[in-house]
Formats: sequence, C-alpha cells, structure tokens
Amino acid sequence: MSTDKKQYNSPFQATLTGILNLFRKRSRVGFLSSEERLDGKKILIDGASSGLGLATAIELAKLGGTVIMAVRSGFPEKAEEVKLKSKTDKVFIHKVDFSDFDSIKNLVSEVKSKHGKLDVVICNAAVVAKKGVQTKSCLETMFMVNYFSKFYFIQQLLKNECFNTKS
Repeated sequence: MSTDKKQYNSPFQATLTGILNLFRKRSRVGFLSSEERLDGKKILIDGASSGLGLATAIELAKLGGTVIMAVRSGFPEKAEEVKLKSKTDKVFIHKVDFSDFDSIKNLVSEVKSKHGKLDVVICNAAVVAKKGVQTKSCLETMFMVNYFSKFYFIQQLLKNECFNTKS
C-alpha cells in the first residue's frame, strides 16, 4: 500500500486506479510456519464453515491454537471436520447469523462465558445474494453481513471485555 498522496482528476480515474491496484503484485506480509506455535492462544474465526475460513481454522488448529468457529451453517459437523484434519480436540463451534444483531450479541455472550478472553479474531464471514434482501433491522443483507456486522461484532467484543490484553 502506497503512502503517496496522489491527486486524481476525476472520480472515474480514482476508481479505475483503485481497481487496477487490486490486481498488482504485492509483497507477502508474512506467514506462519509449522515451527511457529499458537499453543495457549484462543482464536475466533467467523465464516469458518467453508472456503478460506474452514481452511484457516484447520491450519490454526494444527499450529496448536484453540479454534472457536462462528458459523451460520455446518453446525456441528464442520467442527468435527476441523478436529479430524487438524488432529486436535481444541476446536469449538458456535452458531451465528451476522445479519441479526441479537445473534451477534448471543455469540459474544456465549464466547465470553464458555471460552473467556480471546487472543485473535478473524472476521471472514460474507454472503453474496442474488438480489437485495432486507434484514429484520431494515438493512440490506450483503451490507449488513459483509460490512456493518464486523464493526458491531468487534464493538460488542470490546464492550464485553472479550480480548486478552496480556502479551
């Protein structure tokens, strides 16, 4: 990511530059090797029932982390899959619907009471809807799940003191 303060002649030029930047080769920030361990770390990952979220949950469990999966579907069989593939029992699963504020609050409450403080949170949940659908809060579903729920979720975790502040 560049720190240049570039000026654009038009919104179109700024948008096009932003899109092109998405496809530019970037240097890797870092990675975890199998020698690096996450023993004693509690990691919550949402959207962990498929794709990148599921693969991440498996790899983090293999590195010794306690993995807490927050999922909309695949409950409880996806946790069993992660346990089997990572060869650990330190995998837990909780149901959540990120289009519903009450479901997010319930998740935070469950996580705090069952797991204590978290060390890492990975916000991965997303949806792609074929057409616009409103949530019960009158927000569009993709906006709520893919964007707004992340802010609300982290705010609820902070408000409920769910993060481990020790190094």
